[in-house]
Amino acid sequence: MTIPSQSAIHLERSSRASRPKNFTEEPVSNADEFDRYCEVVSECEKIAHSSSSSDVKAEAKSMIPKMRGLLKPELRDEVDFNEAAKDCSNVFAHWLNNEPAGTRAFIPSIEDRDKCYAALQIYSYALEESQLIPSEYQDMFGDEDGYWIYRTMLDNIGEQEKRSLPIVNQCLRSWMNMLAEDGDIWSDMGSLNFDEWLSNERARPSTSNQPGKSSFELQRDE
Repeated sequence: MTIPSQSAIHLERSSRASRPKNFTEEPVSNADEFDRYCEVVSECEKIAHSSSSSDVKAEAKSMIPKMRGLLKPELRDEVDFNEAAKDCSNVFAHWLNNEPAGTRAFIPSIEDRDKCYAALQIYSYALEESQLIPSEYQDMFGDEDGYWIYRTMLDNIGEQEKRSLPIVNQCLRSWMNMLAEDGDIWSDMGSLNFDEWLSNERARPSTSNQPGKSSFELQRDE
């Protein structure tokens, strides 16, 4: 391959952009904006130190170091100190009123905490149950047939209904027992209707405070 000489290459200089006078980028902020930011940070530090609000003091422990972090020399030309000063001024206004600038951490009441714990317990138990049910079908109907029947029963439940794992578990176990007790169902397993089963199950008296409750029964009691 022959490389043409530089003189043989036609250059249309009139269409070329002019060379920059220097390769130094202009700083994002000027000295006055930097000084203003420093003043606001200083005021935030003072108000955080004197504030009587525990929320303000807790928030300041993380926010003040972040504010001061922008003052590092290597960031001097990278930070828009005008905008940064506005953000800090907003924080200062909140702290001046003894209130945190950000959203307070969610601290549930004792009642809400107990409900959250109960919900977690229910669904943790439901997950364990869901992993056992395929094996229960296989124990009842044999390894190959049992798993096929389990999948067939699961397909009878709509995708939206499957979001409630405790209900799905209880339904699958109920249908498993129905198949074992009533041979007529085998001719048309698709006739098993989830909505009908659920309606009948909800009409059944609650077994509240009974030992060994399933995750479905725990959910009903909630």
